[in-house]
Amino acid sequence: MVIAIISFLMLVAVLIPGIGSTHTTFARSWLVLWGISFQPAELAKLGLIFAVATVAQWPGFDLQSFRSVFWPVVLVGCAPIVLVLLQPDLGSAILMFIILFGMLFVARARYSHLFGLAMVALVSVVLLAVVAPYRMERLTTFLHPDQYLDGAGYHIRQAQIAIGSGGFFGRGLGHSIQKHAYLPEVHADCIFAILAEELGWFFSVGLLLLLLSIVHRSFRITQTIS
Repeated sequence: MVIAIISFLMLVAVLIPGIGSTHTTFARSWLVLWGISFQPAELAKLGLIFAVATVAQWPGFDLQSFRSVFWPVVLVGCAPIVLVLLQPDLGSAILMFIILFGMLFVARARYSHLFGLAMVALVSVVLLAVVAPYRMERLTTFLHPDQYLDGAGYHIRQAQIAIGSGGFFGRGLGHSIQKHAYLPEVHADCIFAILAEELGWFFSVGLLLLLLSIVHRSFRITQTIS
């Protein structure tokens, strides 16, 4: 719970002018301390897990009760999500909601409650996309990247080139071409594309299988505990 509180305070601090930083982006989602940049939303994802798990252990907590699920769990979970949306960082907010929804699903919350929560989230995302044209542009670019090669689709196209040019065995570690002035944020958004270019198809598939095995193992553990 300590991590949840610290991450919540950091999310608040990010929104304070002079403390939060855009870090070359349009969203105020970074803290810079002693020359080191940090994105509190990443810690908030872990804090969200601890916060919801802690609330679920309260005496008298009933996951089948609407009051138990909505007030302590959803509000505790949605508070950091709202702060992330204010940055604004819709991508991280959606991922945090998926974490919250997944925990409730694995814990066997009532399907009617989950359905209602999902509908509220869906409507919220649609409204956020409508009021901000750049979000709608990202969606249309994702569906039809070839129509926006000189604009919003440039990022996706260059990532595809990086993955494809790596072949089966890659160009070699540190020998990427796309990371030099072609792909932005190569240490973050495009890290997988660069790994695929440098280390190849076999490494990329192995990495995906490893991540899937971790997810599968996590579900097995939750089923055993519950």
